[in-house]
Parts: sequence; structure tokens; C-alpha cells
Amino acid sequence: MKFCAAFALLLLFSNCSYSDKTETVSRDVDMHLAKGDAVYGGNFTFMTPEKIQGLFSASADDLYSFRLSSLFYEGLLRFDQNSTDLKLALAESYEVSEDLRRYTITLRKGVFFHSDSCFIESNPREVVATDVKFMFDFICSSDKRNLYSDLFIDKIKGAKRFYSKGKLLNDEKGVSGVQVLDRYRVSIELNHPDVAFERYLAHAALRIFPREALDMYGDKIGIHPVGTGPFVLTNLSQDKMVVKRNLNYWEKDDLGNQLPYLDSITVLYSSDKKQELQFFGQKEIDLVTEIPVDHIENILFSLEEAKMGKNIKHNIYSKSSLSTEYYAFSQNNSVFEDVRIRKAFSMVIDKPYIVETVLNGEGISASNGFVPKMKDYPKEKIQGYGFDIREGQRLLEEAGFKNGIGFPQVYLIVNAPKNSSKYLLAKSVVTSLQSNLGVRVQVKNVSLTDRDSLIASGEAIFWRAGWLADIPDPVDFLNLFYSSNSINTFGYANAEFDRLFDKAKMEKNRLKRMELLAACDQIITKDAVVIPLVMDEFVSLTNARIRNFMANEMEEINFSRIFIKELNE
Repeated sequence: MKFCAAFALLLLFSNCSYSDKTETVSRDVDMHLAKGDAVYGGNFTFMTPEKIQGLFSASADDLYSFRLSSLFYEGLLRFDQNSTDLKLALAESYEVSEDLRRYTITLRKGVFFHSDSCFIESNPREVVATDVKFMFDFICSSDKRNLYSDLFIDKIKGAKRFYSKGKLLNDEKGVSGVQVLDRYRVSIELNHPDVAFERYLAHAALRIFPREALDMYGDKIGIHPVGTGPFVLTNLSQDKMVVKRNLNYWEKDDLGNQLPYLDSITVLYSSDKKQELQFFGQKEIDLVTEIPVDHIENILFSLEEAKMGKNIKHNIYSKSSLSTEYYAFSQNNSVFEDVRIRKAFSMVIDKPYIVETVLNGEGISASNGFVPKMKDYPKEKIQGYGFDIREGQRLLEEAGFKNGIGFPQVYLIVNAPKNSSKYLLAKSVVTSLQSNLGVRVQVKNVSLTDRDSLIASGEAIFWRAGWLADIPDPVDFLNLFYSSNSINTFGYANAEFDRLFDKAKMEKNRLKRMELLAACDQIITKDAVVIPLVMDEFVSLTNARIRNFMANEMEEINFSRIFIKELNE
């Protein structure tokens, strides 16, 4: 892929020297050594493409909001930054009953919320079991600030009944399946055994917050984050967000150094990737994520500049992302309820060619099912539809539309800026469908809100979508296709899929469970429910002075362990 050549070139240039330029932020605030090679102090700066609308985890609906809310909020469990294995966070320990229906969680003692005026009697206040209970009650409520009730109301005992009562404060007892055992212990009872539930305990929406903050700030809690995280908010404006080190943070590194290392983080806004890379080249920011490879070659440096020693020293960080970009069909209409038509569409798109030419080699063409590569998941066993124009044409003819004659006008609904990689991908797919099948398909570009409205109303029958893992588990992707799930927007129902999916949720043996989930993946692949196109890669660029930068396959970044060590010039 093109990335390989660019990467080699970057490694060559990373050995070049660079000249000083005026800094826009202080880079050496209270810099001092910690035990080992870490360094305390300094400011870390990066950009996001969207202005920050809110920092409340339960209201976050995009990767950037979740990523920034992790500065302030933490959950009971978390995912490791290298392996996505489960790690303890605010939970000191937890136990699971033999029947997989009851979880007993013990909290760490001596963990405190950020100091805030919402606390009256004790400021800051210790995190206790009633906070965990309130968080679960909230996430299972119909409160308008909660976007994640669908994930949990079918799992936790009494959650659906609680949800049906309306607002959170209408029932002081809350969800019956969540009980406070003592000051530091909580019990969670499920409706049915679910092996994946412990992973859902690390879901970003289940980050702990105090009821006092919700009571005081109400709908404005999104701009008043009060949690237990490594940083506290000091400035949130139209231009930037600034956070500072939480001096009372509970976590320490392996050598006993209190985290975080950084004094502060500054977040700026820019939807222009070219401008973002220019800022990086001027040492005004320390990190660039989601890098188009051709932008790196053409904007960050030139060979002549490298020879003159004008390039900034940097590192490239690349990891496969647990995400799938796909095109979906609605089966609630006379066009795509016919599996032959869905298969025909799938077969005439040359995915590897599109990835190499349209996406410049960024990502991996999806050839083995819908679920991305994961630990112990037998993805290689799943047989997808290869590129076969003749077979696609035969299937379309069999469905009654030889050479596309009589096929109705269809719009591919896309939410992407024009000339972006996602938009160009859609145009390429439409060209393939038109030239190889003779069908009438056009791209219709709309906002994300309008796309979702068109899907909900049934007007959209063919649309672009993507799924980034909420948890690193195949069940998170396959859940989209379960017949009774509210997020199944395809109108798809398959009794055998549901049976195997239910069986997998109760299977304790990890390898057997993965085989069952792979069988589910094979069913939806055979039924051509969607067209998986690309499995993404997460590529980041950091200033070489930034140390210990880590991101996992879910594109989560652990800001608490980043530190700055200035280069010898």
C-alpha cells in the first residue's frame, strides 16, 4: 500500500534537524523529572475537526466527544491502550456469578470527584456505591440527555420497566436490578446470561458522574464536566478548550508517580486537514490524527526542505481500527428485499482497486465478512462475495432486470463533505454499479441528521454508514443485525442468526463463542445484508518530543500517561 512508502520516507526525514520557530503556547511550564524517564509538566496541544458541543459521556455521539470526555470522566473498567484487554479503573475488583447473571463490583476507596461548587457538604466528595447506582439508573432512563438506553435496558433486570416510567426522578428506587450493597459495593443483575456484559462495563457511556452536578447544571452539564478523571476544565470557548492537571487524581504509574504527567492540554478547532498539518509543521500543535497519506507527503515537508533541515522531528503511529465502513440496504421495500439484487450490487464493486486508487491505500478492503479482525476471531473462515461482474449481471437478470432495464431510480444517501475520501468512495461505487449493471444510481449528499431521518422514515433504501466499536468484541458489530434490536435499521430478520447470536452470548468458552459469532457473520454475509467496503486504519503524527503516546484499536487515547521530553538541539 501507498502508506508503506510514505512511512519509510517519514522515517528518513525524522532524522533531520529543524530550526526553532516562535511558539504560541508555553512549552516548559514547571518541567521536572519523575521516577524513571518520565517528565512532569508542559502543555500538549492538538486539534479536533468539530467545535466541542458537550463533554458529558452519556450525551456524546461521536468519537471526538468521547475522546475528550475521557479527560474528565472514568468508568468502572477500561480497555488497555495496547491490547484492548479489560483493566480495572474505578472498580477495585468485580465478581461474576456462575450463571453469568450477577455482577458484584467493589469500588476503590479514596477516589474523589473534581472539586466543584455543586458539592455542599464535602468538596471534593468521595466516589461511593450510590454514584454507580445513579449512573446505571440514568443510563437506563428516558432522560433526553441519555443517548445509550438502548444498549442496556434489555440487559439489566428491571431496566425496561424503569425506562417506561419516563424521567429519572419519577422513581427514586431506580432500576431494580442494580442494588447498593454497602458504601463501596454494587450488585447488577441481568435478565439473561451475557458473556460480553463485562466488556460493556468499560463502555464510554458508563463513566461515573455525581448526581449533584446533574442537579445543579441540568442541560448545561455538557460544559460543566465533574468526574474523577486526570484533568479538570479551565476554559471552554469558541476558539479552544484548555484543561489542567487534576492534583487529586487517584492513579499512579508502575513506579509510583502520580498521574497525569502533563500540566495542561489545549484543544483547538480546525476542519481543514491542510491547515492542521501546517500548524504541526510550525510546532504549534503536537498531534495530528486521521492523516491522509498524500497530505503528509505534499504538505508536511518537501525533499528540498528536508535537506535544509527545516522539518520538524516526528513519529508516526499506526494501528488497525476496529471500524467498518459499509453501504446498507433497506429490506422493507420491493427493490432490495430480493437477495439476488443485493448480491449483484456486492459483486460488481472492486473493493481492493477502490481502496488503492480512490483511498490511496488507506485502509483494508473488506473481503471476509462484516466484523474487523479481532483477537481469536476466525475472520479468515468467512467467505464473502468476490469481484465477479458476470455473476452479478446474471443475478440481476434473474431478478428481472437484464442490463438494468426497468430497474428503478435509486439514490445512495451519503453524509460526507464533497471531495472528501468518503464522498469520492461513494462516487466510485456508483460508477461501478452504473457501468457494470446498467442500474440507475445517484449519490445524494445530505447531513448526518437528514440521513438518519431518511432512514427512520423509510425513504432511504441504500445508504452509507460506518461502525466504530463501542467495545472490542464481535458482538458489538453483529448486534446491528439482531432482529429485535432497535438499531437494526435494515429490516433484516433471520431466525438462525438470532439463535446463534443468543447462544454465543451464553457461551463461556471464548474460542467456541468466537466460532458462533463467526457463523453469524457468515449468515449476514451470505444474505448480503450490507456491503462492507473498508476496514479503517488509525494513523497519527506526533512531535518527537511527545512520549508515551498510545491509542488502541477503538481509537481511544490515554492522555494521562503522555509526557514531554524536549529534544536536544
